[in-house]
Amino acid sequence: MSYSAESLDAVSLRRVFLLATRELFSDPYNYGDLRAKLDRFKYSDVTADSTLLVDLDFEYNVKELQPRHAVYVGLGDVDFSTIVLDHRAEISEDRASITYVQSATTSLRIRCVAPNADEPLYLATTAAAFFFALRPQFISELGLSRMDLGKVTSPQLIDKAPTRMFEVSVVANLAFNFNVVSVIEGHRLKAYRLSTVSQLT
Repeated sequence: MSYSAESLDAVSLRRVFLLATRELFSDPYNYGDLRAKLDRFKYSDVTADSTLLVDLDFEYNVKELQPRHAVYVGLGDVDFSTIVLDHRAEISEDRASITYVQSATTSLRIRCVAPNADEPLYLATTAAAFFFALRPQFISELGLSRMDLGKVTSPQLIDKAPTRMFEVSVVANLAFNFNVVSVIEGHRLKAYRLSTVSQLT
């Protein structure tokens, strides 16, 4: 399988948002009006210099949570829906190349945890503002067709954690076109490639 320059998959998408979240929390200047409340929290690639853990959500384990501030980034399930009949968006003149398209949707979840109820809410509010402000850039650079904030959850005491910890999540809804170009040779599939750039006008 090969990817074009515009290709997008769940692993790459999750990684992009992880890096963006680390960028946000690497500089307290990004905290805006909440800087005074969050100034001591800073992510750094150097573990010894980092006061805020920012990692992928598969590292989140309730039973092993430490009494520290952390942010976990992940994606939900990817759901597909029909855009055009038989999913065929384009057929080449020699009918050897067919572009199939479906609409794909998923959710971005940024989970903020802390030993008290206020600080994860501040962290989540900052993340929501950051991603909302950069929404046009994410749409144009990643090839998303939609990116909308869904909700910021209320602080919840984390059940079964070894120490008293609270969680607040930011949820954003994402949509993009999932395109597959298949090349037929002698009635057999010769190759295919993925792209998120819509073939529909």
